[in-house]
Amino acid sequence: MYEQDLAANLQDLCARIHNGRYRPQPVRRVYIPKTDGGQRPLGVPALEDKIVQSAVAELLSAVYEADFLGFSYGFRPWRNPHMALDALHTALMSQRVNWVLDADIRSFLDPLSYCPLVHGVYSKSSV
Repeated sequence: MYEQDLAANLQDLCARIHNGRYRPQPVRRVYIPKTDGGQRPLGVPALEDKIVQSAVAELLSAVYEADFLGFSYGFRPWRNPHMALDALHTALMSQRVNWVLDADIRSFLDPLSYCPLVHGVYSKSSV
């Protein structure tokens, strides 16, 4: 339905962003079953929110891409984990290496959702 009048819908979205009337919709939470019996939460944003997120990501990438170092691969355009592994393999095979650090940071930021400081900021901003 959004595509039927795409140009007008995008112009309206752009106008709402520029005059401060745009408000993101709540993210729909879906749970995907895992092989171990648990469930993996997945957030599904609304279509307009995806459009805005993509536009902001493209803008910020253009601004900050020059600041990233050559060996930085995370969440960068035209780079992927396989390229990072290839670069790591090349470095390990061509240079003397004293140590390698392998860190699993998958759930590193999870405790922040329970942090009183973070919770206090959210509570005050929503009042």
